Amino acid sequence: MTDKRLRVGALAPALIMAVLSAGLLLAGCAGSSDRTETATGTAAETQSSEADGAGETEEPAREEAAADAGAGTSEAENSEDGPLHPVIKSRTESEYDEDGSLLCSVSWQEPGIRDEGHEELRAALEAYAASRAESAAAAHDELLLAAEEGKAVMEEGAFYGYTSDSSIEFLRADDKVLSFSDTTYSFTGGAHGNGGSEQRVYDVRTGEELGLSDVVADKAALEAFVVDYLEENYGSEDMLLEGWEDAVAAAFSEGLKHSFGLTPEGIRISFDPYEIGPWALGTVTVDVPYTAEGIGFNADFMPAGEQTVWSI
Repeated sequence: MTDKRLRVGALAPALIMAVLSAGLLLAGCAGSSDRTETATGTAAETQSSEADGAGETEEPAREEAAADAGAGTSEAENSEDGPLHPVIKSRTESEYDEDGSLLCSVSWQEPGIRDEGHEELRAALEAYAASRAESAAAAHDELLLAAEEGKAVMEEGAFYGYTSDSSIEFLRADDKVLSFSDTTYSFTGGAHGNGGSEQRVYDVRTGEELGLSDVVADKAALEAFVVDYLEENYGSEDMLLEGWEDAVAAAFSEGLKHSFGLTPEGIRISFDPYEIGPWALGTVTVDVPYTAEGIGFNADFMPAGEQTVWSI
């Protein structure tokens, strides 16, 4: 499966892919701009500001229910054998017209870890951010151009700016696996915006990104589980698009590239709006427990030890 792309009506295909995939580190462009940076992790809250007005904050977002939030980090937490402490860095860049009205605003997040060591994993996460930066500069220029063109044909006061917001959610972080989803929602006019997500799974010990064949022994059994689940929960109510079974089969034939993540409970498989269902259905998610029969999850990546990510 190729990387998932947004279906944004006013934007070119190259922009569509970049906006969804981007970590969105942006090149400068005409007009005034405001930039904000925020880092979120398991560290105690700290703040700093820079002379150019860009701020950076580090605070708990997926925390370990620590009553002593101000306590120092122990040696175990920073060791290669200790639990991971994932960090999310948030950035926003906005562009304004000469009259002060918003042209476009882009927000994105970058995943990381605050632990010492884990150099291979750290390098992999930095490479993820770099790959997003490479395509994001061109995407930002095209988004700004589309906004300027869109405003020119709109009645005065009717243009509210184009936006793209990307957010990271850590699904699992322990001594074996780091997994997260990256979800983007963009609005460029019309009845509603468009969105999509992609997932990443990394071997904490090697920093390598894991594919489906690394995680399960019988992909056919996993596909059958997913089809049965969708049929039972959506198909009986005719909530899925015609030919959804073919779309699922195509996804599995490509190894669910960037469509699955790992949680503490099992493998999470997601389908974007319009992929197997209409926009109104939203993202369709199937959670397959590690205990599911016949699938054969790789014991090397079964969860063990302390987790540092929970839903809040």
